[in-house]
Amino acid sequence: MRRYCLIALFGLFVAAPSALFAAGADEPAAAAKVTPLVLPTGAALVAADSSNGTEIAPPILYRQSPSRFDARRPLLFALYGGAAVIQAYDGVTTMRVLRAGGYEANPVMQAITKNQKTLIAAKLGATAATIIGTESLWRGNHKWAALVVGFAANSAMAAVVSHNAKVLDRFEAARVQ
Repeated sequence: MRRYCLIALFGLFVAAPSALFAAGADEPAAAAKVTPLVLPTGAALVAADSSNGTEIAPPILYRQSPSRFDARRPLLFALYGGAAVIQAYDGVTTMRVLRAGGYEANPVMQAITKNQKTLIAAKLGATAATIIGTESLWRGNHKWAALVVGFAANSAMAAVVSHNAKVLDRFEAARVQ
């Protein structure tokens, strides 16, 4: 089971960003896409020209989209997916260890792990907090910090999941004997 998890994580962290890089590589970096942004029409924006009795059309504003491909953005999305997968696997292994007779070593999580629904909610909240935190750093122009925080959070949870898997293997080995 641990082998399948490692293969999935490898695919998520290595193959997904490389596919996204390849998808963005065919766009020329110098060509900027221009998309029209039309303001909503209303009484204040449409005025009558008193000289010839025609209406003046609302202004059309243009905004220029970024012209260069940011190579770090797909890596950030891979970290988001990794956070979701790791948190889900942590929840599954934690519940399986508890059913096998183990206990939660983290005193903060002991009350949460007594109910499966609260554990799922906590794991969803942890995933959302990781994504929101790294996205806030990214949008605050702290791009490298966002990548480091996302990678550190995933690495810490991967260590917890690895420990859970080892404990679960011990319980299953003792049950077979």
